[in-house]
Amino acid sequence: MLSNYKRINILKETEYFADFNLISGLVLDLKKKNPNDDAIADAVSAMARIGLYVNNMIMEQDLVEKHMTTSRSDKNRAITRARTADQRLQEAEKMLKDYKNMYG
Repeated sequence: MLSNYKRINILKETEYFADFNLISGLVLDLKKKNPNDDAIADAVSAMARIGLYVNNMIMEQDLVEKHMTTSRSDKNRAITRARTADQRLQEAEKMLKDYKNMYG
């Protein structure tokens, strides 16, 4: 199940991609109509860099979230194993004490 945080991020990313595609399309249309305009060529390059940068940030954020989820799961498993081991140790100590009481 997705958390509210993840849902909001998905909505933000979707909005970003829609906006980026809209602006990119307009800039590319201008470039086709004015192939020799240096300012428009610079805008096309800037849009490409912005797109790559933001996509890279999104991928890094996803990797960090996956790592945090994995780390949390590993930590929870370790805690569960430690609690189980502690419980078994207490049971073994109780059994040993009972045997000592029974057999001296």
